[in-house]
Amino acid sequence: MNKYSGGGSGGGSSGEPDVQAMQGQLGTIKNVMVDNIEKVLDRGEKISLLVDKSDNLHQQAFKFSKASTHFKRQMWLRNMKLYGMLGGIALLVVYLVSASACGGLALRGCRRAAAV
Repeated sequence: MNKYSGGGSGGGSSGEPDVQAMQGQLGTIKNVMVDNIEKVLDRGEKISLLVDKSDNLHQQAFKFSKASTHFKRQMWLRNMKLYGMLGGIALLVVYLVSASACGGLALRGCRRAAAV
């Protein structure tokens, strides 16, 4: 007990190095804790940056999805117009070939043959 109270046979000189050692250890522990807190705060900042980047990426993906759907519809409409024009040209070619075979644009030769 005398050792801890600073009196008795242990003397005051043996207690001071223990206090200094404890203060040194407390200082070391304090520095470690400060470093850990700084690391946690840095990690929190990095996490918030990551959350912001992921939100931005999600918004860009949504915009890309809408733009690609709009582009797909435009291409489909363009293809349908092309197919319609090609079909019209094919019908015109068939009509012209049959008109030349039947003796004119009015197809009179083919009508007489069907009536007989």
